[in-house]
Amino acid sequence: MTTLRISGALISAAVLMLSAPLTARAADGHNFVLEWNAIALRATATAKVGTPAETQNMAVVQVAVSDAMANILASPAHRPFSVVLSKSSGGASPDAAVAAAAHAALVSLYPGQREQLDADLRESLDRIAAGRAKDNGVAAGAAVADQIVAMHRHDIPSPSVKPYVPGSNAGDWQPTPPRLLPALMPELASASTWLLTKPDSLRPSPPPALGSAIYMRDLAEVTSIGGAASATRTADQTQAAIYWQWVGPAYPNLAATQLANARGLSAEQDARLFAALNVANADALTVAWDSKYAYNLWRPITAIRAGGLGDWSPEIDTPPFPEYIAAHSIIAGSSAEVLEAWFGVGPNPMAFESPLLPGVTRHFSDIEQWDQEISNARIWGGVHFRNSCEVGDTLGRRIGALAISRFMP
Repeated sequence: MTTLRISGALISAAVLMLSAPLTARAADGHNFVLEWNAIALRATATAKVGTPAETQNMAVVQVAVSDAMANILASPAHRPFSVVLSKSSGGASPDAAVAAAAHAALVSLYPGQREQLDADLRESLDRIAAGRAKDNGVAAGAAVADQIVAMHRHDIPSPSVKPYVPGSNAGDWQPTPPRLLPALMPELASASTWLLTKPDSLRPSPPPALGSAIYMRDLAEVTSIGGAASATRTADQTQAAIYWQWVGPAYPNLAATQLANARGLSAEQDARLFAALNVANADALTVAWDSKYAYNLWRPITAIRAGGLGDWSPEIDTPPFPEYIAAHSIIAGSSAEVLEAWFGVGPNPMAFESPLLPGVTRHFSDIEQWDQEISNARIWGGVHFRNSCEVGDTLGRRIGALAISRFMP
């Protein structure tokens, strides 16, 4: 098989392409939550700040939206997560508050995009009748966003002063071919969290010992099915491996949008959904990084070549950070837990046109199938061991459950 290498610029362009139609559909239905989620994805992709910052920033935006609406509705079913305004906002327009909160958060996070974001805000507010309700909604939304941005401005730590130095023993992570890049953002392991007291609150048990039955099982599997020259991987598995190189907050949010549109959720339901989803994703990524840099496990390519198969290469490029646990899996698990809470565990058809494989659409009958394919794709691509994906998915679901407990009635 031929390995497909995907650049960050291509991924960002794909998100821009996929976000545009969502904005149009949301505007037609006057659902300001979906509309501004799509705008936030567009702004995040345009900024090109990297997956860790993108994930945290989407949480900031969606909590601002949810808290702005909660302060206006004052409903027992929808309580603020972070900010309770000192002055009552009853009678204010929730739609105006949503638009103003998302706009204020995005302008603070991406000041270079103010001109476009200001135009987006004008377009949204033009659909709301002038009057005190509109003005009060704008004021409430901006006030909530300003406080949340101030609270979470430093969620992504600045780069470490001391460079990360890999170990040299068997099992220790090493930079991987072909680019041999240094470890990515080890400082994210100490980022602040939304739902947990600290990043290591859910640190998993150590990975299986080298030579253990689980380790040898997983090593044999990824060697066989994850190699660029694999004879056991199917064409569909290869396609999935390439497709799920897509990273960042776009794919969970696009899944939520598709399901929310299909069910016709109210804006209030959407506000809680997207806040829960993005907060869960943000903490999931931090937990993954804590585990990765606590255990520093080598990647399959390093393990397999150390065993004497010097010409073995994975189907997709190996990301530049330790293996355990799988970040894709913990994000997928946290997303699946939240989505199933809102939409159930039964049939939830989804179909996505691949941003990395133009013209290719992958179909899913339910959320669990979507979740499992994301994890399996990392094994089929040759960049993860199965145990790492299973542990990541389980932890993700635990984090998703915490988010549900905070955002569902």
